[in-house]
Amino acid sequence: MVPNRVSSGFVVHSFIQQSRRGDTANMRVCLLGRFADGSTFAVVDDRISAGFYVTASDLENALQKAGSTPFVTSDENYRTIYGEEVAFLSWDSSRTLLAARNRLEHHGMRTFEADVSTAERYLMDHHLHGMITVTGESNPGHHVDHIFKNPELSPCEEEPALVVSSMDIETDPDSQEITTIAICTENPFDLVRREEILFQRKGAPALAPSPVPVRVFSSERDLLSGWIETVNEHDPDIITGWNVVDFDLRMISRRLQANALPFAIGRSTEHARFLDGGKQGSPRSHVYIPGRQAVDAMTVARRGPQRFENYSLETVAAAVTGEGKSIGSSSVSEKLETIRNLYRHDPQALCRYCHNDAVLVQRILDHTGLLRLTLKRVTLIGIPLSRAWTSIAAFEFTYIEAMHRRGLVAPTLGVDTLPSGAAPGGAILEPAPGLHRNVLVFDFKSLYPSIIRTFNIDPVARARETTRRRAGADVAHKTDGTGPMHDEAATQREGREATDEPICAPGGACFSREPGILPEILSEFFVRRAEAQAAGDSVASYVYKIIMNSFYGVLGSPGCRFAGAELAGAITGFGQALLHWCRDLLTSKGYRVIYGDTDSLFVLSALPAHTAPAALHSLGATLCEEVNSALADHIRQQYRLTSRLELEFEKAYDGFFLPAVRGRVTGEAVRGRAKGYAGRLAPADPAGNAEVEVVGMEAVRRDWTDLAGMFQRTLLQMLFDSVPADTVTEYVHRLLRELRSGAFDEELVYRKQLTKPVSDYARGRPPHVQAALKLPAAERSGIIEYVMTTRGPQPRSVMDDNIDYQHYIEKQLRPVYESIAEAFVTEVPDPFDENPQMTLFS
Repeated sequence: MVPNRVSSGFVVHSFIQQSRRGDTANMRVCLLGRFADGSTFAVVDDRISAGFYVTASDLENALQKAGSTPFVTSDENYRTIYGEEVAFLSWDSSRTLLAARNRLEHHGMRTFEADVSTAERYLMDHHLHGMITVTGESNPGHHVDHIFKNPELSPCEEEPALVVSSMDIETDPDSQEITTIAICTENPFDLVRREEILFQRKGAPALAPSPVPVRVFSSERDLLSGWIETVNEHDPDIITGWNVVDFDLRMISRRLQANALPFAIGRSTEHARFLDGGKQGSPRSHVYIPGRQAVDAMTVARRGPQRFENYSLETVAAAVTGEGKSIGSSSVSEKLETIRNLYRHDPQALCRYCHNDAVLVQRILDHTGLLRLTLKRVTLIGIPLSRAWTSIAAFEFTYIEAMHRRGLVAPTLGVDTLPSGAAPGGAILEPAPGLHRNVLVFDFKSLYPSIIRTFNIDPVARARETTRRRAGADVAHKTDGTGPMHDEAATQREGREATDEPICAPGGACFSREPGILPEILSEFFVRRAEAQAAGDSVASYVYKIIMNSFYGVLGSPGCRFAGAELAGAITGFGQALLHWCRDLLTSKGYRVIYGDTDSLFVLSALPAHTAPAALHSLGATLCEEVNSALADHIRQQYRLTSRLELEFEKAYDGFFLPAVRGRVTGEAVRGRAKGYAGRLAPADPAGNAEVEVVGMEAVRRDWTDLAGMFQRTLLQMLFDSVPADTVTEYVHRLLRELRSGAFDEELVYRKQLTKPVSDYARGRPPHVQAALKLPAAERSGIIEYVMTTRGPQPRSVMDDNIDYQHYIEKQLRPVYESIAEAFVTEVPDPFDENPQMTLFS
């Protein structure tokens, strides 16, 4: 027994463990992690009750239908969001608990938090967000350094320091056996970086010495045993890799089973398990490793702030680190053949390749800070590391934890659900097509989170208003139901309504004025994000931003227990009303709003051409201040609320282009195309970059070719520079000549994602599917790269026909040209017409 100690550390894994002594069953929470001094720990707490809530009025019925007798606790500290008293039912067996929950659900009984895991409820109620302080006596353990029984726990706000192992495997394409495993471990408590390569082949020759140690095994079984030994020796908190869950660990799990070996890489006597997505009640595959976590680096990269053309390791590594994989290939089949040859003839090169992939993952995580981003999300929200990037789970954890602080319990998913359905989208103000000069751009800062804070949009606030209205309806009549209540009571009710008037959204949803939970959470996040920005902590700032912005989507998702169409609709309804109100205000001041989308306004400054950028920015700042002041007055007068909304002057364009809708009928009025525009920045700083920004147009869309993007950007630059029309025509003619000569063949590739197996495209096969069918079966997935030839679409990697240049002229270049040419005010021959005719472009 080690005397009482106080240590801070990070909870890597939290779970429930069932134990039994004779006829007595016992459930306990286990928290496994690493202390700040590098030692590992396990906290075991058996002072818990595992169960769920029912309303006090349903208690007798629940006891009859549960199928087993629970322990009953009348909990006066908690109520439902509708104010109902509750009782807590608990069992000493997780299997019995689950059976009782299913029985009550079968009988249509309302339960509360029956789907919240006991481990997560424990974290919520102790307010533990990843980092904790442990106070108590400990014993040494076999798999961890310290074991604490029922210690005192408290939150801690230190930064976690964890041991991270990156791994990669290679398999024999013929036998599917694992041939090579590379492990690279970063240990912040040990200055030595640990790297090992494990290789197996029966009768394999001894490998020459290399900078990274290579252990050679004569069988796959020995290789896997060596891997288990290595993982436990390196003792990582996090195991990562590129697609490490769905490929590396999935394959290892299968091969361990094939070799009758235990998946023994955890920090307990319990073995690890691979849980297949869709088959274990979860949409995503997951690896359960007691005391450790598998974090897929590819998944984390998709959630980060940086966008990539695709999320292959090759692409992301090249963009982030400037390095690529040591084996380049143009196709999956080519890569498999290369690996097959290396395995047979150059095993040392295969080991280097495998090791390089493991190293690249660590370098990506180090360069981008993505792992720190993931850990920061855990410490800010509280969600366990295994579910750090699940939006709904993160929202519910945060919200339910706040509910418990207010003495409220949450409904089980499917209980007390709100009506679902599509909520209205963001407002679109009619775009005015064409070229505009000196345009000011205004943007609401975090519009939807600010609407939630301003108008108290919140599940509990909605439930309270619903309860208030029901109570009002009840007391509006005599208790015997024979008529209206007497005059004195009516007068009292009218007085209460004057002060309790609800906040009603444009769509009709109403909310109590009593401060809601979600606005309170967001207010705290706003403050913490501002603190992070002031401290230069871009990671924390980004985490708060994406968390806050996800709340609207979650409230509209049927997978969230609190979601409902009227909640999401209240947010977008207020958003539409606010955008229109701001447009009308600016119009009343003599300005023209030429476009608006959800939270942005594009306003003609009315300043003359060649106005200095400084004057544009000065006007933008002044207008922004005036709008914010008027908007605050409007919300205070109409809703009796304090505005949390903030319109920002974002930027100014000295040239701004809005394209027209394509394919209009002759004589039809020209209408602008929403969701796409281009503008040349007018930076306030004379040394700033006057770059051309393109949003939503062909130049930034993946389903258009690189040639079309380059062409469009060049035309836009010419448009903003007021280049003469004959110069534009000369440029187009030159481009067409070079295109037909083959100068742009590499820029003619289409890229399109296959969203389902090619066999599922029963009705009609779009070009990328036609191209995919010409690939080997192993390559018919992901993004298909293809080129249009004189014999139709063909994969880029196996193209053997002539390119159809006329297709690219008619389907890529001409549409781009025609959408911009109308803005050139001149009369010139159509450069695409083989028999030029005079054409009026405006």
